[in-house]
Amino acid sequence: MRHYQKCFCDEKTLTFYVNCGIIESVFTWNYNKVFAGLKMVVGKTDVFERKYMAKFKEFASEYGEFVNYERDRCGRDIGIHFIQRLQNGEEKVTSSLVWFQLKGLMKETFTESDFENKDVKITIELKHLKYWYLQPINTYLVAYIESKDLFLILNTQRYIEEVFGKAILSDESKTKTIIFNKDSILDDHALKLIIRKGEMSEWQRGLNMEPEIARICIKNYNLIWHLRKSFEEDRLFKVEFKDWQSKSRSELYIKEMVNNDWHYLRVELEYMSSLEDFEKNYPFLDFISNINDDYLDWDEEDNVKYEFESGIEIEGIDASGEYYFYEFEVKLNDFGKELLEKIKVLNEIGLIEIKKEIETEIISIAPWNKRDI
Repeated sequence: MRHYQKCFCDEKTLTFYVNCGIIESVFTWNYNKVFAGLKMVVGKTDVFERKYMAKFKEFASEYGEFVNYERDRCGRDIGIHFIQRLQNGEEKVTSSLVWFQLKGLMKETFTESDFENKDVKITIELKHLKYWYLQPINTYLVAYIESKDLFLILNTQRYIEEVFGKAILSDESKTKTIIFNKDSILDDHALKLIIRKGEMSEWQRGLNMEPEIARICIKNYNLIWHLRKSFEEDRLFKVEFKDWQSKSRSELYIKEMVNNDWHYLRVELEYMSSLEDFEKNYPFLDFISNINDDYLDWDEEDNVKYEFESGIEIEGIDASGEYYFYEFEVKLNDFGKELLEKIKVLNEIGLIEIKKEIETEIISIAPWNKRDI
């Protein structure tokens, strides 16, 4: 007995003539209906999400180890446990671990023109915002803008506190619209700020540091370490300060005298800054009178003067109205010596790694680098 006596097909159908010995039946299958369930199509949104998650990982992988939930229960896509690179090339795990939730705006629905002229808005379930707000480990919201090929980042806890306040906890709505700051770009500077926040928390707990003290130490510990030689070895240090009048920036150079030659310790370029700002930003320094008067124009009408809060007065030159240039000696003051002792402890317990060789630090403090997250 043959069950399949005849079989033929065309482009769209497959027909079987089945002979069971008694009744001959005809079955015609439509390809599109029969095989539709066998074609597994990946949606456009899924492809988009996969691509921007891969972009995020490629960028962030330089900064730490990725952390994931086995099951998504908290509205968090991925975490990063940040690392610090040591001078010998090894990596040390830091105390900074944060979570990220990623969203994306396709270029078809949010064009480059939209980015320039409209707010960047993302809708988030309220239950997730409430959860993130109360957690000890922060969750950062990240939006990928395909038309600009960039990520924006938002500190959810700070945003909730500033926009909704604690009233959000009793809010019964289902979703909230979050508006991103277009200047808050996810870049190297942004991740370093997150790492710095973790370091400050660790230092405050470990050494009972006030937040402002921790902030000063984080930025300046290598500089303070070298400046200790101003009293331990009677080493000479100086500041050169160029206060531009024709441009909206200042230039700061801190130098150390080694074997009768000046070596750069720090170069700092800052937008809209002055000697007064420098004095506030370096509270650990004593400012000494001019280190070298040779550069001054002794026609006093062409010189400029500045008086520090300590009463010390220095003179500088007026470069034809283009900029004012000052040069003066600096040493660690008593506050700087207190910070030095804390820095020694931080180095001994492994929270920081002092760069004992002279290495120039270059700091650019432009408006986009003054931002916080």
